[in-house]
Amino acid sequence: MSLLHHWLVPALWAAWMLTWCALCLYTRKGTRLEGLQSRLLHFSIIGCAVTLVAVPQTGPLAWRMLPPGQGSFFTGTALVLAGMGFTVWARIHLGRYWSGALSLKKGHRLIRTGPYALVRHPIYTGIIIAMAGTAVTLGELRGALAVVLFTVAYIRKIVIEERALAREFGREHARYRKQVKALIPFIV
Repeated sequence: MSLLHHWLVPALWAAWMLTWCALCLYTRKGTRLEGLQSRLLHFSIIGCAVTLVAVPQTGPLAWRMLPPGQGSFFTGTALVLAGMGFTVWARIHLGRYWSGALSLKKGHRLIRTGPYALVRHPIYTGIIIAMAGTAVTLGELRGALAVVLFTVAYIRKIVIEERALAREFGREHARYRKQVKALIPFIV
């Protein structure tokens, strides 16, 4: 594989992280609703997944699930870009209401437009899609396991967030839940 195949997807993740950090400068302070233990558990799961895809593996974790080649590389890269684009759209759409830890901002409102009209948690959807694209570019078992770990981590976060949103927004959130799926439009 060429140098492009080895560095493009990691470079996309690095650019996404820089963008994400820059967008953090434009958020409001809020009341935290998620404890330190919960955040640590989330980052531990994500850290394991990132390690799986970032560190070359041997043995069963390196078993090929997809044939190497241009098709896997370009398909995976397209998924990475689509997922990352979806997260950035959702993050910009949330504006100052976004936070890394579950929190409610002063004057917080339930956002139901833009990507939030398609799924209730578009940032998580996009991150999972981007990790799935990364797994496709790798074509190895470790990538599939990373996608599973990301999905588990974000489903866990969805459960926590949905409880908090239900408490805060009551009937409005209940209607939203009935109208818009959590992660995959029209399905889940």
